[in-house]
Amino acid sequence: MSIGEEHLDFIEWTKERGVRIHPNIIPAQIPNSGIGIRALKPLKKGEQLVFIPASALITIDSVGQEFLKECSVQSRIAVHIALDHLQHDRRFFERWSKVWPSLEDLSVLPMTWKESDHEHLTNHAVQLLAKQLAKFERDWEQLRTSAFTPILDKEVYSYYWMIVNTRCFFWEFADIKPKNSETCLAMFPFADYFNHAIQACNINIDEKGVTITTDKEYGTGSEIFVCYGQHNSDFLLVEYGFIPDDNAADNFCIDEIILPEISADAKEDLRGSGYLGEYYLNPSGLCFRTEVALRRHVLNTSAWREFLATGLDLNEGHTVAIQNFSYDLVKNWMRTVGAEHIKELAKVKPRTNSVKLRQKRWEQIQDLISKMERRMGEI
Repeated sequence: MSIGEEHLDFIEWTKERGVRIHPNIIPAQIPNSGIGIRALKPLKKGEQLVFIPASALITIDSVGQEFLKECSVQSRIAVHIALDHLQHDRRFFERWSKVWPSLEDLSVLPMTWKESDHEHLTNHAVQLLAKQLAKFERDWEQLRTSAFTPILDKEVYSYYWMIVNTRCFFWEFADIKPKNSETCLAMFPFADYFNHAIQACNINIDEKGVTITTDKEYGTGSEIFVCYGQHNSDFLLVEYGFIPDDNAADNFCIDEIILPEISADAKEDLRGSGYLGEYYLNPSGLCFRTEVALRRHVLNTSAWREFLATGLDLNEGHTVAIQNFSYDLVKNWMRTVGAEHIKELAKVKPRTNSVKLRQKRWEQIQDLISKMERRMGEI
């Protein structure tokens, strides 16, 4: 499991900043997944793999840029790194940046695709991508009003914006308000090597720094993961440019299937109670929001409000009727709309990353619905 000199040099750079790395783990090329972390020797459960002191993190506190305070935290970190890159000497990020993905590597991100390649994304992915692109354009417009417009062009800025977006973790100890997912961002040197899985190592984050500890035993050569969060595959595709083969947290947004079946009056009731939209089919069945919406579809108003207040429906027949109704809708939709997406993507040449990723997502959804059908057959 040999790696390039640039990785060894970066590891040395992290150690100079107080990062402690277990001697029996190493960055390695992972088939179809870029760089990840593998075990050089067997590891026991509970072993500390990495400790990154707070002083080594890249946060809003460490980058400053107070004169860009109108810009987002992500944008300020991206500008800080981009300006460092433009330095002719004494570049702080030089040894780290040599192990980052190239612009070509980042072509797996939907925000880099041609608009025509958005056509066969799921509706949920399209919505997530639209929010991401709006966020980027907002950040760029805010930056354009600053003194950096002649120094940073949009292409250079977008590269570092994507680097930060794909490599940031949540860090709640920054000196910033309000504290939320948009402001509490930090880059963790070396931790960004780890690929994502739902079942993964334990991460402890506090004001002292970041500690990553094994969640189980690992054999020699095993890949070691961290969890980026309980995200479905649409989110992972848009934010990180990959779709895991197996995602226990996956679900499929069925708003476009359910909402047309709900009357205008029912929609008003659902909107007033905070239950309009965001309906999902997950590996275990319908989410609770969908149950609420479909009960409004089949129950009278007073019975529905009773269910809303207690979460209980004493009539088991309602549950069966709702499941049959919703599952029939989903199956019919997949046989028409979903199948058409798969059919059209299968025709596309050449087989670019965007084509493969979109087709993989639709096949995942097809599999999710097939599992639903098998469960219904067992009832």
